[in-house]
Amino acid sequence: HMRIASQNKVPYVATECGFIPGQRGVFADTYETAFQRLLTSLKWLTQKAEEYGVAVALEPCVLDVVPSAKRMRDLIEQVESDCLKVLLDPANLIANSSEEDMFRYLTPHIAYFHGKDRKVNDAYGRAVGDGDIDWPLFMSLYHRYTPDLPFIL
Repeated sequence: HMRIASQNKVPYVATECGFIPGQRGVFADTYETAFQRLLTSLKWLTQKAEEYGVAVALEPCVLDVVPSAKRMRDLIEQVESDCLKVLLDPANLIANSSEEDMFRYLTPHIAYFHGKDRKVNDAYGRAVGDGDIDWPLFMSLYHRYTPDLPFIL
């Protein structure tokens, strides 16, 4: 995918954290090993991304091993590569991160946005406006800090 993206001048290859079916979420007995596996994989992937002149855009989620904006920034700092970016879907972080936190921790690392909504205690997304995201606040932060980045509904 990175080669194809590079050849077609596509700057990002998006991915999610991944999970084992039936075991989605944060589990205390496997969290540290799962995080280390993700860290190792991302270090390798970002080396390859650098070779191709693209970046990996990771979509964190409250139901996965990177469940908050702060944890995503920590992961970026541990990977130590400008080729790791964030595909920021606020619905995926709203249960653990405020709208302000998403921008406080992630602004310089955001590749683009994926917009849907979510109730704080939902497992699945909803249409924009049907959840708990404060969209007027989120969009004001978007326009203040990242006005030139794509926002895909």
